[in-house]
Amino acid sequence: MCQETFENYIRTDRLLLRRISLSDASDMFEYTSNPVVCKYLEWDAHTNKGQVLSFINQVIDEYENDNTTFLWGIELLNEKKLIGVLRIFDLSIRNHRGEISYILNPEYHGKGYMVESLKALFSHYFSKTDIIRVQAKCVADHKASEKVMINSGMLYEGLLKNYFIIENNSVDAVLYAITVFQYNSIY
Repeated sequence: MCQETFENYIRTDRLLLRRISLSDASDMFEYTSNPVVCKYLEWDAHTNKGQVLSFINQVIDEYENDNTTFLWGIELLNEKKLIGVLRIFDLSIRNHRGEISYILNPEYHGKGYMVESLKALFSHYFSKTDIIRVQAKCVADHKASEKVMINSGMLYEGLLKNYFIIENNSVDAVLYAITVFQYNSIY
């Protein structure tokens, strides 16, 4: 279904969505070690570069062996720097859908990079694969992430009570999604 699309990259005016590699470890550690970045995530900030290298090696293995998930690195073209990642996961061939998650270096927040990345990703999957639905979730009080979903064209679908455990607390999540039909009517 989607395997052949993973060989490619996606380019926008300012960004390159691409596979990550071990050479991205320093850029990735820059934001994954920041506790502010991890405030709303299910994992703790990385404390050493070895954790990043282990993650990157796992992703490289997924590129070759897992057709239900794929991680796109977000490279800022003018700096040749990895500033974040987008992951599409739980790809369902039968149901033509996937879910996304994303993370961005806080130094690059508020510049529209994540919205640009998501729009490019939607365009790619809706035009080059048989995916018809992409969804995302975030902690209900993570308003910046929710704003990214809204600005990328995703629509609110509901509240998921007690969905995540963050810092030993049960928190609600919001669910957003976009379908190929919605995408085609917007863009």
